[in-house]
This record gives sequence, structure tokens and C-alpha cells, in this order.
Amino acid sequence: MAQVIELSGEANPLSLQNVQNALALAASSTQQLIQTGAQQLQNWEKQEMYYTFLQ
Repeated sequence: MAQVIELSGEANPLSLQNVQNALALAASSTQQLIQTGAQQLQNWEKQEMYYTFLQ
């Protein structure tokens, strides 16, 4: 059986909808959701379209 390696951002690819969802998580009132959203946003910061989607 082939081993599956998950690359950063692969499970949650950069898209407008996913950025909006991550922003909603980062703005939530639950600490765990805030951390999840913030971490995902940080993972996308180096990708080409990230800042375009924030505008």
C-alpha cells in the first residue's frame, strides 16, 4: 500500500471560500477555533493569491 504524505495546504487548498471560512474561525469566540483559523491563514500567507483573496 502506498504511503500518503499530506503537504501543507493540500487538505484545505487556498480558495476564496476557504479564506472566508478561516477568517470566520479566526474571529470566533472559541479559543480552539481561533487557533485553527489563524494557523490556516498563516499556512496560506506565502501562497501567491492569498493577499488577493483578502481584498
